[in-house]
Formats: sequence, structure tokens, C-alpha cells
Amino acid sequence: MLSAMQPILKLLARNTCALCNRSSHEVLCVYCLKALDSEQRSTALVQTDPMKLWAWGEYYGILERLLTLVKYQGRKDVGFFLGNKLGACWQEANPLEAMKLRVVPVPISTERRKTRGYNQTELLAQSFCRWTGYTLDSQSLMRTRDTQAQFGLSPKARQENLQQAFLWKNSSQSQNTGVLLLDDIFTTGATLYEIQVVLTKANVPILGALVMATPRL
Repeated sequence: MLSAMQPILKLLARNTCALCNRSSHEVLCVYCLKALDSEQRSTALVQTDPMKLWAWGEYYGILERLLTLVKYQGRKDVGFFLGNKLGACWQEANPLEAMKLRVVPVPISTERRKTRGYNQTELLAQSFCRWTGYTLDSQSLMRTRDTQAQFGLSPKARQENLQQAFLWKNSSQSQNTGVLLLDDIFTTGATLYEIQVVLTKANVPILGALVMATPRL
């Protein structure tokens, strides 16, 4: 009986808001979309050192709920929706003008990918690249080992946890095109800074990193 109801349940889910269940043919109804848009940062550039970092918003409210849906409740459609938001924000700000670049999503561990069935950051990157026309490169940066979850670790423990956890394997293209790293959430920056070390050793030019959310100040 349950299996027979699945197509109907999926159809109903596609016609309701992901957050409030109001009738909607989009991921969010007009009310939740308005609330989300109010959370967008007034300026995308968060920092310039040790790498340039751009972010769409802060990790709270509507955006936090949407990221939770993507990461833990299998809502891939929400991931694509947020990637479109990133793309629109990027094109409006135009921080790197018409510079040619490759977008490299931060890989997750094999265990987490097996559990979720996908890398949520790659979903963001796919729709971001479709929106901007940039090249998606999800093959060059590899995660070499599973690591402990970063949540709850001190900044020092986070850094130690990620040492030698990443590998850049595409040396033939290292100096041809700049790389824009893309991640869902920036907390302490330990993941991105460790990747920065790896890419610098491989002579890969890093233009910066783009994330959906940073901690709320």
C-alpha cells in the first residue's frame, strides 16, 4: 500500500512549499521566499585573508532550515534551488568580472556520501555553474580518507582532523585556470584552509571560496 502511494506523495511534495507546506509550484512559496531573501547579506565579500571568501547569507533562520533539508532529509531539489541563489548573487556582484575559472566543490567523506547518496555541495555547484556558465570540476579534488565530523571540535582539533585529508590529482591543468572553491557552510575555515594548502603545493591558482552560509555574528 505504501509503495503504491509513493508517486502521489512525491507529486504532493512537488506542489507544496519545502518549509511551510503551503501550495507552491516552486521549492518555496512566495512568503518563505520573501523571508529567505531578507536574510541575504548586503555584501557578499566576507574576508580577503588568508583567502577571499564570499557568502550568500548567515547560518540561521530560513537558510539554516533549507541547508538542513539538503544535508539530512534528501531534498536535492532544495540544493539545486540554493545553487541558483548563489549563481544569481554572484552574477549581480560580479566579483571576478569575466575571469575564466573552474568551480571545485568541497568533497565529503565516502561514508557520508554513501549515507546521503550525494554530495550536497556538488548539488550547489552544479546549479551554480549552470547559472553562471562556469566550468564544474568535481573530479580533481579528492578526499583521501574519512574524517571525524567537525561539529563540536575545537579550532585546533579541526585543523588536525583534516591534515592530509585532501589530494589534488589533476596536475596537468594546474596552472591553466583559476579555481573557485565552493562549500555549503563556512564555520572556522579549517576545511577550506587545508584545501588551500593542498592546491598551493600543486601550483593551482586559487581565486577564493564561495559558500552558502557563514556563522551568524
